[in-house]
Amino acid sequence: MLVVGSANMDVVLRVGHLPVPGETVGGGSLSYAFGGKGANQAVAASRFASTSFITSIGHDAHGSEMLKSWQQAGIDVTGVQQTDRNPTGTALIMVDDDGTNFIGVAPGANKGLLEHDLHLAVSRLPLPDVILFQAEIDRSTMQYLAAEMIPGDPLLILNYAPVTLPRLPDLSRIGILVVNETEAGDLTGTYPDTVARVERAAQLLRGMGPAAVVVTMGASGLIAATEDGLLYQKAPKVETVDTTGAGDAFCGTLAAVLAVREELPEALTIAQCAAALSVTRPGAQTSIGLADEVREFRRSLRHGLPFVIT
Repeated sequence: MLVVGSANMDVVLRVGHLPVPGETVGGGSLSYAFGGKGANQAVAASRFASTSFITSIGHDAHGSEMLKSWQQAGIDVTGVQQTDRNPTGTALIMVDDDGTNFIGVAPGANKGLLEHDLHLAVSRLPLPDVILFQAEIDRSTMQYLAAEMIPGDPLLILNYAPVTLPRLPDLSRIGILVVNETEAGDLTGTYPDTVARVERAAQLLRGMGPAAVVVTMGASGLIAATEDGLLYQKAPKVETVDTTGAGDAFCGTLAAVLAVREELPEALTIAQCAAALSVTRPGAQTSIGLADEVREFRRSLRHGLPFVIT
């Protein structure tokens, strides 16, 4: 499978509580970690399936360190480009004692991943069965992927995060659209603060073209709108340490499990267990469990498949 997306160095500040505007919170601790939605999802995917990654990083220490880490994870980095035009992307993350976070991103080299770069990178890689991408890359590159320009009729999975308004890309060729409840609300102009409203948002999004829509709701579970109706999946109950990267663990795992030919309900279950396991540990990529860990975690919870609610 193939992941196309961003790569960032995460600068993480842990504090007792998140500040309100104008407030300074002291006593924090600083750390650095490899991140970026694309890179996080590629690492998660590589736990379950052979994974290639296309991204753009700087010719700097941060970029070189990340490239080495992906190689050590067994990811095919043939499609990774390094540039002198911009530094490696950077994310500033503030996390409180409850695991809630604020994130700001300077895209850096990520904004240099353009259509022609993608076309060249794809030509060097095996044709993928599944392509996973996000909205932390140039909009024209998103459109290129969404327009199904990659040969071989792959399953296209778009994690539309962060939401970049005012207009959506063409979703008619998207196999699965994944968003959280806030993103679903932004895209549909609704306020999905209840399960019923999340269901409605999922149906509205599916009406925009994707074959299936998955709306994640954190500790409340997920709703999936498919051709068979609406599916609901409860989230495993865990002690939250850090929610950073949980959505990426979900998306990467979902795509990879589908790439190894599991059905959607089973893939949703395993992906949700991967996300739940990740929030029990600090960091983004460092919190992603191995495939055996995730499957054992599921078995220990006796976590069942999603059930149809309509």
